[in-house]
Amino acid sequence: MAPRLTRGFSFFGLVGATMAALKLKEHFDGSQDNQLSTEEEGRVALHSPSADYQDREAGLQTLEEEEGLLSTNIQKPVRKLRNPRCVCCGLNCGLFCKALAIVAAFFVIVSVGKFIWWALTPSPTGLEGMPVFSESLGCLDASYLYNGGETTISIPVGDRYDHAVDVHGDGVGTFTVTEAPADITEVQYKLTIQTNDQSLLDQVTLQYPAAKSDGSSDGNSRLLIGTPRLNQDSSSCIRYDVTVYIPKTLKKLHILPHTVAQVRFDPQAHIDLEDTFVTLYKMDRLNIIEPHENLRSTSLALEVYRGWIVGHAAIVNETAITTQRGDGVMNVHIHPTAPADPTNPEPVSLRTTTGAGRTDLFYDNDKAYPHRPIRSVHLSSRNADVYLTYKNAEFDGNVKLDSSSFTTTGSKPYSLGGQVKGQWTHWVGDMDGNDEISIKSKGWTGLYF
Repeated sequence: MAPRLTRGFSFFGLVGATMAALKLKEHFDGSQDNQLSTEEEGRVALHSPSADYQDREAGLQTLEEEEGLLSTNIQKPVRKLRNPRCVCCGLNCGLFCKALAIVAAFFVIVSVGKFIWWALTPSPTGLEGMPVFSESLGCLDASYLYNGGETTISIPVGDRYDHAVDVHGDGVGTFTVTEAPADITEVQYKLTIQTNDQSLLDQVTLQYPAAKSDGSSDGNSRLLIGTPRLNQDSSSCIRYDVTVYIPKTLKKLHILPHTVAQVRFDPQAHIDLEDTFVTLYKMDRLNIIEPHENLRSTSLALEVYRGWIVGHAAIVNETAITTQRGDGVMNVHIHPTAPADPTNPEPVSLRTTTGAGRTDLFYDNDKAYPHRPIRSVHLSSRNADVYLTYKNAEFDGNVKLDSSSFTTTGSKPYSLGGQVKGQWTHWVGDMDGNDEISIKSKGWTGLYF
């Protein structure tokens, strides 16, 4: 197929059009030449001169002929038409070559222009159009406040050292997760709920277990924030902004809002947990989870049904990141933590499950720590692009790459040398290395070492 410049115009189609234009120009130039030749050779009708003028002219002519000053035999210039250099099968070869050169030059100029434009345009990161944290939710100028201002709540940790928070209704809001002062043993909240419709405040509810007289809980540590339902065409809004203070006594944290929510882990805080689950159930592109590597959780699970997971996440033992249920976007840097036993580093498990949204994952190993064996599984159930960058992972081992289409750098395919090693399709470094990556995608995968 001929290369396409624009829809409907092929390379040789443009050559044909250019030849037609040149042929038309040649025909026009030839018509002008014929007209000029006719004008030069035609007779000019003159009026008969008077008798006195004829006598003077005859005398002057005799004088000039005698002195040899004028010659009456001056030849008229003859215009010569240039013949084409060659004609083959009725085709003017010279005209074809000229048209071919013009179109080729045009294509070169366009291609150079496109290359310059491409070189000056930043590469897409997948984060184009990402909402601004908090600001994108709106309702910032709402003047009616629940309880007249900021509300503070303390909830005892559950019997299993766990705690959960959930939000229902049509409110939108933010969670900022940070560490509590060292002497605090309860989960503390500071929250503000605001609206532009005062009547909505009466429908706000906060449900949580009260502490017993000895400060202990009844076994269920949970905060449920209820916000009112809004009509689809309503101009009313209601939002919440919550700061959660995590005590040292807490081991398991669940953040599970069913409203539009944006969750951020404080980059300045150092939080250590055994299990952390953050799931945003609402199908809305304004959802955001911003993890940070200072959150150290033995098991970490982050999921959006729709929205964004962007930031840095640590792997203590296992980390799972999921956007499979919708078109959520993932752009996360992964940081394995130091091994508990430097002489025998335990493996770290990473699992990503993605859907219709783009995935960008960067695996960054800290060279200050002994390398922990990599166990990564990347699944993509739809046709979205998946970018996996392991350039800083110090990867040394085998890869199973099962993707509809893919690009990979820094790896070697077993098929190239006619070798077979079980399920593995590629290797990096040493074939007998301890690192493993398994990839299965219905779309395109980019894997970079």
